[in-house]
Amino acid sequence: IPGQKGPTAEPIMVEGHEEWEVEKILSSQLYRRRLQYLVRWKHCGPDEDSWEPASLLKNSKEAIQEYHKAHPQAIRTLDSSPADQTFALLQRDSTLRVELIGGKGPTRRTNDAAGLDLYASRDQVIPSKSRALISTGIKIQLPTGTYGHIAPRSDSIVKDINTIESAIDRDFTGEIQVTLVNTSDIDLKINKNDSIAQLIVERIAVCNVEITQI
Repeated sequence: IPGQKGPTAEPIMVEGHEEWEVEKILSSQLYRRRLQYLVRWKHCGPDEDSWEPASLLKNSKEAIQEYHKAHPQAIRTLDSSPADQTFALLQRDSTLRVELIGGKGPTRRTNDAAGLDLYASRDQVIPSKSRALISTGIKIQLPTGTYGHIAPRSDSIVKDINTIESAIDRDFTGEIQVTLVNTSDIDLKINKNDSIAQLIVERIAVCNVEITQI
């Protein structure tokens, strides 16, 4: 790495600058929206491993290529913009993690369905002209850079029951509950394992806020 204090091993001269030789790349990450690599230095022990910006490793392309060959899912961009690096991370993290706490896991009805069906975890009666929170018996962890959109199913289980749409932030860790409204003149029953709504996972853009005149 040119122009900065390095490990205890002797540096070499590259184009008039002192640089330390990279033995191997151990990992990669985004830090403050910048791509970094965890470097093992030649002739140094693990205690001197360090995270280095990708922009300072341009003379270590062979080590970077070997790392990505062994870890094909890792972020691959060396000189891309922060937005491209963030997009690469979002593409890599596409798993919805679900914890069952007495409920049934969400399911996708068809391959082309936009959302995942959510199910009631117990029998529950919604009084006439009233609303109720319906338990699903699940907790979720959304993929990086997404939020959850609770939306009505395209084919409602009961004609006179409406689903209240809502948003689930990624840092929400509680049980997922769905608000249903009974618009009829009679009490209506939701049965255990009835499909009550759909969960649509949507990408978000996290923006900086600037107070100004427009």
